[in-house]
Amino acid sequence: MQLPDTIIVWLTTLTKVITVSGYVTCKGERIPEVLVETVPANESTVSDKEGKFSIDVMKGGLLTFKKEGYKAYEYIADEPRDNMIVCLLPEDESSESVEQAVKEKQEETEAVIII
Repeated sequence: MQLPDTIIVWLTTLTKVITVSGYVTCKGERIPEVLVETVPANESTVSDKEGKFSIDVMKGGLLTFKKEGYKAYEYIADEPRDNMIVCLLPEDESSESVEQAVKEKQEETEAVIII
């Protein structure tokens, strides 16, 4: 039995891999060695000394950003990103002061993630 073409196209769309890249910051300072993982595929990478990262993920997949001393952040990768900025909060800080810092940088960036 042969499947109709529309089903094959639909299945291909469901499994599309996209690339998400950018850098991780806190209060304008780039954060190195942040663990970036895909869920559930369990692929991972670590941000470099300038906070830069790049990872392939299934479209609609979940990315987690983790580093000791910071609150973990989760992001649903719904489209490819080239210059995404992820702002992690220190574990002991409220989100209000970081949101203000992000607002100040927002005009300079393509995509800002506020946690």
